Amino acid sequence: MRRFLSLMIVAMLVLVPAMTALAGEIELWHSLMGSKEAARIELIENFHKAYPDITVKDLGYFDIHQLNQKMLTAVVTGIPPEIGSNHYYFVPRYAANDALEALDSYFERDGINPEDIFFPFAVDINRYDGKLYGVPLFNSTRVLVYNKDLFKEAGLDPERPPQTWTELVEYAKKLTKWDGNVLDVAGFQVPVGKEMGVNFFCQLLWQKGGEIFNEDNTKVVFNSPEGVEALQFYADLFLKHKVSTFDFGAGTQGGQEPFPRGKAAMRMGGSFDLVYLAQEAPDLDYGTALLPRPEDGEFISLVDSFSIFMMTDAKNKEDAWTFLKYCSSKEAQLAFAKTSFRLPANIEAAQDPYFQEDPRMRVFAEALANGRALPVTPEWSEIEDILYAEIEAAINGVKTPQEALDTAAQKINSTVL
Repeated sequence: MRRFLSLMIVAMLVLVPAMTALAGEIELWHSLMGSKEAARIELIENFHKAYPDITVKDLGYFDIHQLNQKMLTAVVTGIPPEIGSNHYYFVPRYAANDALEALDSYFERDGINPEDIFFPFAVDINRYDGKLYGVPLFNSTRVLVYNKDLFKEAGLDPERPPQTWTELVEYAKKLTKWDGNVLDVAGFQVPVGKEMGVNFFCQLLWQKGGEIFNEDNTKVVFNSPEGVEALQFYADLFLKHKVSTFDFGAGTQGGQEPFPRGKAAMRMGGSFDLVYLAQEAPDLDYGTALLPRPEDGEFISLVDSFSIFMMTDAKNKEDAWTFLKYCSSKEAQLAFAKTSFRLPANIEAAQDPYFQEDPRMRVFAEALANGRALPVTPEWSEIEDILYAEIEAAINGVKTPQEALDTAAQKINSTVL
C-alpha cells in the first residue's frame, strides 16, 4: 500500500511547539473536546488523585484533522507528546510509520489480557499488523433521534418510530413543513458533512449487504449494486422526497441547530447528542430508536470509538503506560461514559445498570449488538475525502449514484491503495 509520505512532507512545514517532558510529567494531545470535555477533565483529575506523583499536561484540539496534522508534524520532528487521543482510524496511520509504541508487552507484563476486558471489536480496531497500539476509551453508536411532539402533531404514534426505509420516508414526508420554497421543518434531517455523510452512507451500504473493501482489503468495492442502491436512497431523501435540504441547518451549533429548536423531526444521532440536548433543550420531548433498515436488510449501526495511544518517541513511557492502564479500568471508563453520555469499551463497565435504566441510553447500548466500525487502514483519511466528494455530487444531483461511486472507486483504487 502507498504510505502517506506526501502528507508527512506537508506536515513538516507546520511548526508545532512541544516541550520535553520532565520526570513524573506526561503530555497528552487530544481531541477530547466539546461534549467530551467535562469527562476528560474529570478523567485527568481522578488520575491525579490516584497517582499524585504523575502530572498530565494536556493540549486539546476541536478539529480531529487538525490534531492529526499536529501529530504527524511531531512525529517527523521527533518531538511528540507521550500520549495522543483521537478517532481510532488514525491509529493504523501512525502505526504503519512506526510512530506508536506497541502495547502488547505492557499488558502482558501486568497480567492483563485486552480481550478479557474490552469488547472484541474495540480491540480489533486498535490492532495493526497483529499488534495492539491503542487503548479504546469509549464507543459511540448511531441511532434515530426523534421529536415526540412533532410526531403527535403529524398524527404519528410517538412510541412507534419508523423501523424500515419505507416507513422512514413515509414518516418524514408527513413531518416535513415547507413555507413556500423555504424548508421550515425537516421531516428527517439528512446527514451531510464528511464525517457524518460517510457514516450515513456506510450504514446504508452495510444494511443492504454491501462492503467498503474486498476480502483482503486491497481495493474498495462500494460501487456495487448494494452501494448504488444505498446512495440512491440517500440522494432521494433530498431530490425526490424533499424531506430535507443540503444546506438545512448549515452554520448552526448546539442549541441553534434545527433539532433542539423543534425544526427537525428526526435525525441520525450519537449518544453525544444527549449532552447538548440536556444543556440546550432540557424540555424537549424526544426519543431514540434503532435506525430504520431496508425491508430486505438488517439493522446495522456504525460504531465510533476513540483511542488513547503511546508514541514511540515518548520520553516517559512508564508514566505514559500508567495513564493508559488507568484509562483501561472499569472505574475510569464508567465515569467517562456517564459524564460524556458514551458507552464504555470496557466490558465490565458497560454492564453497569445505568446503561439499561436510562431509556435513551439503552437504545445506544442495544445498537452495539449489530455495530460495525470503519475499516482499519492507514489510508482511511484519503479514502474518506474522495468518497465524500462523490457522495456530495450524487446527493446534489450532479452525478448519478453509479457515476459517483464508480469515480470514487477508480480514484481510490488507482491513487490511494
